[in-house]
Amino acid sequence: MTRLLLVSLLLAIVIFQIQGEKIPIHEGAGWEGLSLRGISEGFMEHFDDEGYDAFLVHRILPFALVNMVFGLLEFDMDPESLLHGILILNFLFLLLGCYWYFRITKKLRSSTKMEILGFALMFGTFLVLKLSWYEPFSPALFAFVLGIGQVNYFVRYEKTKLFLVSLLGGFVWPSLFPIGMMLIFLPNDKVIFKEEKDKFQIPYLFPGLVLGVLVVLASRFYGTAVGVFDYLGIALGLGFLILLITLALTYSGIDWRRSMQLFQKKIKAERLTFLLISVASYFVVIYLLAVGKSDFSFQSFLIGHFLHPVQRPLVFLTSPFSFYGILIPLTLVFFSRISREVGKLGLGFTLVFLIMLMFGLYSDALWWTNVIPFLVLLILKGLRRYTLLTKDIWVLCVLNVLLSKAWYQINTDGLSEALVEHPQAFPAQRYLQHFGLLQSDGVYVVYLAVLLLVLGFIFLGKKRYAKAPSG
Repeated sequence: MTRLLLVSLLLAIVIFQIQGEKIPIHEGAGWEGLSLRGISEGFMEHFDDEGYDAFLVHRILPFALVNMVFGLLEFDMDPESLLHGILILNFLFLLLGCYWYFRITKKLRSSTKMEILGFALMFGTFLVLKLSWYEPFSPALFAFVLGIGQVNYFVRYEKTKLFLVSLLGGFVWPSLFPIGMMLIFLPNDKVIFKEEKDKFQIPYLFPGLVLGVLVVLASRFYGTAVGVFDYLGIALGLGFLILLITLALTYSGIDWRRSMQLFQKKIKAERLTFLLISVASYFVVIYLLAVGKSDFSFQSFLIGHFLHPVQRPLVFLTSPFSFYGILIPLTLVFFSRISREVGKLGLGFTLVFLIMLMFGLYSDALWWTNVIPFLVLLILKGLRRYTLLTKDIWVLCVLNVLLSKAWYQINTDGLSEALVEHPQAFPAQRYLQHFGLLQSDGVYVVYLAVLLLVLGFIFLGKKRYAKAPSG
């Protein structure tokens, strides 16, 4: 009954959004969506004539599927019809995501309260409740759902199905296939935890300092800072980033030195070879299929991961917070418990989790879309040892839906012109406020303040939760 209620509430909001506003750029396709809609209009014709660049090949599957279905049923392939087609496909994928989610909670034997909280964290977000219907020609929802599928088959130890989902995901989102292969081939032995209480050690500074050097180099070669305040903002952002990395390593509860030694001992040459060959083969296939040069380059990667995260203090947290809501502060407050659950899932999963966190530094929250199901898994496992009050669960759920802005009207007079001419002002910020560095200074300050308030609310509420007996 609870599951039916949750799905009904979700679908009621989604159906309302499907019938609602669409981005007023290229007839509802948006900017990147215009090329993806072109795949739906003439997949094979364009593939034979001009081909697709690597960016599009990585995301080609859902839109090629729409093209094949429309061709088979002899539907008109005008922009309005294709918009309806991709909305239907998004809706069907969302139902698949719900099915996989409840399979996960069944495997974990989650309580009803935890199932409700996990459902709200998984689906009550800007990505699911708003963006996927406002700008439907985006692969983000498909990547998100396939990420749920990876989590489902990982916790069930069904490696064949995990491989198939990851293989399909390789043509939906670039990180889905490598993550799947690492989960399959890396060792699943548990990491080693510290015996003593959490205590700072000098080596815990090294990762942050190395990142600091990379930030300085990226700023030197690719930076656009011109004034004292620009450099001051970068310095503050870098300081907060180094501090968070050091605290994470200190309070994770993992004995990193001994765990690395165990990893070296357990990794087998044969499995490592299979991992490297499979991932290399995937990128070779992408390279062979791709034609022309993608707009996303190695320089873009360096700027995104080593400069964008520090251009504003904590922007790498405010951006995903605007997309995924309460999940971000919950992860921070319960990071120690979550880290232990990461370690229990194995050495391979721990390495994957660290790579996920690295990609989380990119200030475009869409990069994290396939990682969110893994964070929800860790919340479900990490918080089950706490006695959560029912009213607190519902407060968090309602707060998350409010933060999703499903109720917020984006379109207004002059929005399409403002998105091009005045992106740092309203009304353009009605849409761009969710996208990290595209936020105006005022919007960034508001999101940072709300994030800190929610962090304090959850941290104070944590003290009310009585730990359940460990036995």
